[in-house]
Amino acid sequence: MFQFQSIKWRFYMKVKIAVTLIGLFFMAFLIVIIQERTDKQTLTELKKLSAWLSSAGSINADDRSFVSDWTRGSIKFAVATTGRFLTDKEFQVVSDGLAQSIAHTVLEEGGILAVHELIEADINATVQGFNLERWHWPGTLYDQLPYPFGWGQDFVQVTGNSRMEYIKNMGGALMQTVAGLNRYLDRDTLLDTVLHWKMARDANSWVDDNIYRLFPETFVPAAE
Repeated sequence: MFQFQSIKWRFYMKVKIAVTLIGLFFMAFLIVIIQERTDKQTLTELKKLSAWLSSAGSINADDRSFVSDWTRGSIKFAVATTGRFLTDKEFQVVSDGLAQSIAHTVLEEGGILAVHELIEADINATVQGFNLERWHWPGTLYDQLPYPFGWGQDFVQVTGNSRMEYIKNMGGALMQTVAGLNRYLDRDTLLDTVLHWKMARDANSWVDDNIYRLFPETFVPAAE
């Protein structure tokens, strides 16, 4: 009986997440439809909103798109620098929680959140869900760039209590970007038929899964 209830609960949760994702994509679609009827500034904000919703859906679905692989790889490396190993399943739990939280807020408020509110929720999910610092958010280094290269606003900055700590943290943020790109490039291609290429991929995968062993396990207090 317990096993049956457990299966029902997992099925219910999967359906709930699927409905949430469909809702996000639908909202992004509606935004695209009304873009032509708005002024330039509002149009830009709607484009940003559509882009964020689309990216969030891709990341949650783990669809191997650039934004999905880059985000997941970046966060996995950030967690590794605290001496912990992050599985895809653990990432999915946090991603699902963010999607459900946003959907719940939309239902309560009766409308979609503004872009800066969605990004702040995204940052908080990084901090609280993965027990990281705010600057570990994957968008830290590019958020201030003009849209579509960034979000046109500096939401998060790399911080440090000293110059050396700042340099160390900046290096970590840069390595997160490299780790995200590395995850995206790690995919099956015809080059896998070349023995040395396949061996290099396998070695890279092993390093990716074991790099956390190089760092001491540290506790990063979640922001309130």
